[in-house]
Amino acid sequence: MGGTSANPWLIGIALLSALAAWTAVIVQLRIAGRQMQTQLRIAARQSRATVISTSRQRWIDALRDDMAELLAVGYSYRKGLGQMLGSGLRVTLTGEQEAMRQRLQMLALRIELRLDTAEPLHSALLREINDHLATNGDFDGIVDAAKRLFGAEQARIVQETAFDIRGSSTNRRHNST
Repeated sequence: MGGTSANPWLIGIALLSALAAWTAVIVQLRIAGRQMQTQLRIAARQSRATVISTSRQRWIDALRDDMAELLAVGYSYRKGLGQMLGSGLRVTLTGEQEAMRQRLQMLALRIELRLDTAEPLHSALLREINDHLATNGDFDGIVDAAKRLFGAEQARIVQETAFDIRGSSTNRRHNST
């Protein structure tokens, strides 16, 4: 009889090998899917961190511009006022000096609106500005408070752009002191 019969052991081994190969393919597909999801989460966090840091940098730049203008107008205003006070005459503001005084007030309000007064460094800067406007004192306190604030905010940008790949972002709001 010319039929060849296959060894049942060989058939069993072949089936077991095929099953193992298919199982490996399915496991690899699951692993690849998880890796792709992880990469998408990481990319989304990186994108969010970039958007946040860019927005914060624009805010810092705008605040720095307002501070520079406040100081420049303030120095000019104080210089003109000092000359008038030194003359011993009754002080009446000229149109230009009144315009500078109004510009100072507008800048102080714009800066106040940019600040989060719940943050200690923000409220310290605002206090220095308001104290200066009330007393026409020197600008050293304002400059020092602004430097502390800008340094802390730059550090916050660095912190916000750093993140942990495992999923816990280091983008945590902190109190600046």
